[in-house]
Amino acid sequence: MKGEPELIDGFTGNQRFFLSFAQMWRESDTNESLRTLALTDPHSPCRFRVNGAVFNVPEFYKAFPSVKPAEKLYRPESERPVIW
Repeated sequence: MKGEPELIDGFTGNQRFFLSFAQMWRESDTNESLRTLALTDPHSPCRFRVNGAVFNVPEFYKAFPSVKPAEKLYRPESERPVIW
């Protein structure tokens, strides 16, 4: 593929990847159901599974260069874990 990546609905392929990842985990919980899950489910709530993962991935910042330090989904590069 040459030139700029194809936009679909205004999003690049990389942006659509991260949006799809977030939508896959999307759910609507009440405070009561979140309390119950916290007491009975060993897994993190979906919101933390998504946000806790993407702000550690350098490709997220490449896909969404508008994410800046003042925003909740920003983590300074020096604080992002490096696996390999």
